[in-house]
Amino acid sequence: MATAMVPFASVLHGGRWYVKGLGVSQQVLSQVYSPEYDAWSVMLDGMVIGWRSPSACLDGGLYAADCKDDCRLRAYDEVMDAWTTCIDSKQPEPTLRGVERGGRPGPPKSRGHSSCTYV
Repeated sequence: MATAMVPFASVLHGGRWYVKGLGVSQQVLSQVYSPEYDAWSVMLDGMVIGWRSPSACLDGGLYAADCKDDCRLRAYDEVMDAWTTCIDSKQPEPTLRGVERGGRPGPPKSRGHSSCTYV
């Protein structure tokens, strides 16, 4: 890594490894590793701001749970560098159990990549 951190979230997405964690001074840091260039770089602001753990990849899309007040499933759009809400339960988390059993929140938009793995 370019900067030392204690990771608290990471995901393999689009052939790159995204890591978010705490630095030496307890500040939130985020980096992305590209094996193609064997190099670490800073993540885009839009991805960092909306990325919450847990996160997962499905059919090339990156999704993250956001359950502070209600439960929402958010999808990251690389082109817009922004997170959008796919599901907004307005109810406690158990309403999302169908998604956990393999249901889909809806078809992901094409993101221009084909590989995606949860870490």
